[in-house]
Parts: sequence; C-alpha cells; structure tokens
Amino acid sequence: MSDQAVHSAPPPAGTKTIVMCLDGTNDQIGVSEPSNVAKIFRMLSLVDRSRQIAYYDPGIGTLPAPHARGIIERHLSTGEELAFGIGMKHKLTEAYSWLMRHYAFGDQIYIFGFSRGAYTARALVGMLHCPGLLRTGSDNLIPYAIEKYATNDWPDTTAECEGLAEFADAFCWGTEQTPVDPALHDQVTDDGWRHPALDGTFFVPHHSVPVSFLGIWDTVEASGLAHFHEHHWRFTDSVPNAQQVRHAVSIHEWRNPYRAMLLQDRPDRPGRLEPEEVWFAGVHSDVGGTYEDDHRLALIALKWVVDGVVEKLVLRERDSYSLLFRALTETAYEGVVHPLPKSWLVTGPPYHRRIPEGAWIHQSVASRVAADHLGPSCELPSTHNVTDRAWYQPIPPDRLQVSPTAAK
Repeated sequence: MSDQAVHSAPPPAGTKTIVMCLDGTNDQIGVSEPSNVAKIFRMLSLVDRSRQIAYYDPGIGTLPAPHARGIIERHLSTGEELAFGIGMKHKLTEAYSWLMRHYAFGDQIYIFGFSRGAYTARALVGMLHCPGLLRTGSDNLIPYAIEKYATNDWPDTTAECEGLAEFADAFCWGTEQTPVDPALHDQVTDDGWRHPALDGTFFVPHHSVPVSFLGIWDTVEASGLAHFHEHHWRFTDSVPNAQQVRHAVSIHEWRNPYRAMLLQDRPDRPGRLEPEEVWFAGVHSDVGGTYEDDHRLALIALKWVVDGVVEKLVLRERDSYSLLFRALTETAYEGVVHPLPKSWLVTGPPYHRRIPEGAWIHQSVASRVAADHLGPSCELPSTHNVTDRAWYQPIPPDRLQVSPTAAK
C-alpha cells in the first residue's frame, strides 16, 4: 500500500458522515489478517462523497518518518516509533489536518482506533474538545493548534487559559451565537469558557466539536516499549465531547508496555450516553484483531463495537456486515487466547490486569468462565455486570444502510 494515509476525495460542503480509522501498533491494510479497525474501513461505502467519506491511517511502526531517507534510516525510524513511542504527535497531526480540510458545520464524526491508534483516537477527540477544530484553510496554523493541545503541561493560569481561548475564538469553528455543539450553548458559566459540571477543566464550550461515536479496542499507553515520551494529553481519559463511546478491553494481556488505559467517569449531560467499557477474553491482538489462525475472539469484540454504530454508517455491499461475522456462532467464545513470547519480559515484569469491581464483562467471557476456559492468571471481580447476552445474533439487514451501487 502507499506510504500515505488512505482517504476518499474531498466532499462538497454539507451534512455528511465522516469516519476516521486509526490503526494499531504495527498494523495496516494489506496484511494477511487485518485489524478490527481495517475491517471497518473496508466495510464502508465511499461512492457518494456528499453522504460519507473516510480516513484510514496505519499504525505506529508501520511506516518510516517522512524525513527518513534510505533503507537503513527508514528501518531505524520505524524501530524508534515502536521502542520509544515517538510519532504519536505526527499521527495526531495527520488526522486532525485531514479532518480540518474536510469538515463542514453539522457533519457527523465517527472515530475508531486500536492499541496506540486508540490513544490517538482519544487524543483527536480531546483536541476537538479544546481548542476545537480549525476552520478550513488554516493549514499554516495546525502546528500551533497541535502544540497547544499535545502537551503534558495544560494551561492552569488565567493568562494561559485566556490565551488559548483567544486562539480558539479567532481560528476555530463555532461562536457564542452558533456553537458547534448546541447542547453546550446553555451551559456556559459567567466567565464564558469554564463549566464546573465538566469537572472544572478549562475549555471553550462553543468551540467543542461533538463526536457522534468513538469505538476503540484496548487503548494502551503511548510511551512505547521503553516507556519513553510518556503522554498525558488532556481529555484522553474522559473524552467529554464523545456522545457515545464503546471501549473493548483485553483481560489476558500481561506485557508491561501494554497497560490498559481505562476511561474515567464523567458527569451526565443531555444528549450524551454513558461510556461503555467492557472486558473481553484474549490478549491485546485477540481483542483488536490481526491473529490469522483463530480470530473468533477479535470478531466478538469487533461486533460489539460495530453493533453500536453500524446502522449510522453506509456499507459497501449488502452482505458486508453478514459476511464479516459469518464465523460467529454460539461457541465462538471458545476462541484461542494466543500465548505471548517470553521475550517480552525484557521490557519489564508481567503486568497482569486487574478488572475493577463493578466492571462490565462481555457475555462471551461469562460463557468462558462457565466452561472453565478463562485461565488461571485471570480473575473476575466479586461484583461485575454482564452485557450483550445475544452477542452472536446479527443485526437485521433491513436496518442497515447500503451503497446505491451495491449488488442486488
């Protein structure tokens, strides 16, 4: 595939669906078993650009840095991305830039991500919250917007907050009279930019761009295998402007650099659903995809995320959905939990994940526990909830949107 992000042609102005797919570490379209993110991109119809457009970006470590020259330098570049977590800001810049060039007021945004691509997805949502989205044609200002968001040192003085507010007022979508998200219009405090009901964190309400759906698989820390370049970017833990969130989390992953980044509780707000964070059997890539020999566990996690949004997307073919999940039967919960090489221990001691009390687990996990297939190193909390009890049942075809050029 090309070493550039894959996307459809620019659309005309007007309300449309925008789908953004950010792949996981070392993942891309064109491999033998694509990730769940790549499978979603391949399902989409991109025929009518006034109705739906999409963006796909391969994962960290798949492509060399743009400045790399020659075979050796290009290999070193991808290795640095994997080892040290660099390249995250570049991925965010590319996604944000593409969205700036294609967004029109009123568009519906759907974002998907896996692994570090899930972190990038959450960062993109956070950046759309504050400072917001630059207006079309502001390419020269993108580095400034990225620098204002992608930092571990968030503004905490009145002067810094006012400076960021002035930047957003001057260059980003939305005004006090016409906010990007109407739900925030009547929730602005006297100072015009701080809202205590959203934990008091600084943002400019009328510039916050709503994201209709955020679907992510096993978000992991963005610091790389060597724990360098740690990122603590704002709003990645609460994604406050995402109206619906589904996060599939791996139970069996134990590699030290792959610690799960769970979502934090956020206050209720009209028009916004409570984030859904559900635990699934399997290691990191069992949940996010890419194992070729047995990918049933990945399909279970994929279907749960997809079922929350698929009726809003336009599919390439009438059977795009049914063919993708044809291998899902009532016994698919027996899928293989793939072993991880012991060589990963050089990156740190095992870090077995602890499922919090009161967490939600998928019905396929409950079925696995009943069959004594969960494994000795994994333990469910004494109090937990079970969801998606009809997980292998498909959504009826008449509820799906299909491209007008799809085969009859």
